[in-house]
Amino acid sequence: MATLAALAGASNVIAIFVVLISFFTMMTFLLRFRNLNGPFTSVTVVHEPPTQMLQPMILVQNPFTLKIINVMDSSLSGIDCSITCQTPCLMQVFWGVSMEELDKMLCTSWLQLKEALLGNNLQEFRCLGKNQMIELDICENEVLKIVPTRAIMAADLGTLPRTRFPLVVLMMRKDLLLEEEDQQNSVVAMVTIVHIKDPVCTLNTSVIAQYLKQANEQTCCLKPLYMPTDSSSDQQQYANSVSGSTQTPAECVVCQINPISRVLLPCRHTCVCMTCFPRLTNCPMCRGVIQSYFCIRDEEPQIYPENHHEPSWSELSWHDRWSRFNDRLNQWLGFT
Repeated sequence: MATLAALAGASNVIAIFVVLISFFTMMTFLLRFRNLNGPFTSVTVVHEPPTQMLQPMILVQNPFTLKIINVMDSSLSGIDCSITCQTPCLMQVFWGVSMEELDKMLCTSWLQLKEALLGNNLQEFRCLGKNQMIELDICENEVLKIVPTRAIMAADLGTLPRTRFPLVVLMMRKDLLLEEEDQQNSVVAMVTIVHIKDPVCTLNTSVIAQYLKQANEQTCCLKPLYMPTDSSSDQQQYANSVSGSTQTPAECVVCQINPISRVLLPCRHTCVCMTCFPRLTNCPMCRGVIQSYFCIRDEEPQIYPENHHEPSWSELSWHDRWSRFNDRLNQWLGFT
């Protein structure tokens, strides 16, 4: 009996000891996630080498927009295009431009290209045909018929794979052609490469690529933005963003309240607003690391519905109270 009594007394001590061991084990487990650099963890954190600070982003607007219309009626004998210019500009059209000559045009410094344009001396850019330079004033969605000066046949462009582009349109600011470039980041020219359907290459007529040339000799290629599927088409959104026109954007995929205003880089997903952006380190669409961003519209303060307020603790139901407590606990533990 004495032995049983001793074992019964010792069982209480053992139970308390097990509870304490379990408690310290649980706290050690939590601290491992709370502080990866603390003394209670065996995780080795590998720090990435410091990266070079990104240059501050500067808002640069594209004053040119060129779109192909009446695609089904387009041919090597002529195409219809819609042009929008926010500043007076000059337009030069080239037919049958070789890839080598196009690279030369894109790599040519703006000063040399400007002198060639003013002197109407672009013989160095050899092509199958060249139209007369056209002067355009400020316009919006002006329809223009582009017709070659001489007949261009599909055989003139060569067999597949081709080394010539059917049509290249060069648009350049007229004001910066006549005075010194005081704004080095201004877009001074846009080069549009157009494919035209013919019997040899039966792909539909479309814009292959568009390049922007700045006064500081930098050349960049316009790329599409990736928008949520419930918004308007990507091409229309992108055309509006680069041309400066306004349009009611889709809602932020995070808060579902504010309009989308920022493009995440390098993934180019256009899905968040200015309020939700500071809280993100990864893109909510593809989970890619956010390295930088740029804006596609004027950002406004956070917009809430009328009479919107965050409910107090007493106004919440027991289920909502538990959800809020669970969210704050996960945030404190570093799980979110």
